[in-house]
Amino acid sequence: MSDRELPSVPALLGLSLRDPKATVAVIRALGIPLHAAWMALALSVILGTLLATMSAGVATTDLPQDDEYAAILMLFGNPMILAAMQGGLLALGTVFLHKVAERMGGRGELSDAVAISAWLQFVLVCIQAIQALLLPVAPGLSGLLGLAAVLIFFWLLAQFGTALYGFGSPWLVLGGAMTALLFLAVGMAILYAILILFIGGVPA
Repeated sequence: MSDRELPSVPALLGLSLRDPKATVAVIRALGIPLHAAWMALALSVILGTLLATMSAGVATTDLPQDDEYAAILMLFGNPMILAAMQGGLLALGTVFLHKVAERMGGRGELSDAVAISAWLQFVLVCIQAIQALLLPVAPGLSGLLGLAAVLIFFWLLAQFGTALYGFGSPWLVLGGAMTALLFLAVGMAILYAILILFIGGVPA
């Protein structure tokens, strides 16, 4: 495979921001099997978890030592819990959105969807790394970058989805994805509440 078909990671990062549809074409051309795509997604989650744990160690130093602090520390101070939650949500969200896209007439493959989801997560991890570097010296700028990351995520999600499934409008993809994610979030919130109820017990 030539360098044009397999660009370097920095080049693919730049291509993702300049031409997301071309990025999808590059990733699809790799023919990544489903199991390898899941492994790539897991690796991206692990990298993101490590960065989130380190960033939380800096960000929580000025928080009051109360129950809320203990809850944040329990979540971000335990990489295994954070990775399991993030990985589970990403995997469930990827499959869920893929099924929704298929019902809407999309023509993408699950293996490509997982591979593109892994790459999207890696793009966010790179932004997260920059945030972690800025946090101790410029927390305000780090926060603005976090807001930009949210916008970049939804923009890339719409562009990647349009290219992968052959839809005509990124806005259609974005609207469908946000609606599907909303239903998924409500379901996960209900499940989380049930787990907390059973784990913590009902107050007397």
